[in-house]
Amino acid sequence: MSKGEELKKLLDLSYECSTQMDIIFRNRGMNTPELSKLPDGEREEWLRLYEVFKGISDEICQLINN
Repeated sequence: MSKGEELKKLLDLSYECSTQMDIIFRNRGMNTPELSKLPDGEREEWLRLYEVFKGISDEICQLINN
């Protein structure tokens, strides 16, 4: 897989993850992301997605810088 293809794949994954994070708040009718207002299960899911998002972001940075 070329560097460009790998970058596109990672960007698509980061967009999907970010969208899922946003949906958690939108499903609660929240326009502003406030973790403290989410029920525990949804907060944990958001935090899990955030960790995944950070990992993807790190991979993107490594790919770009190498």
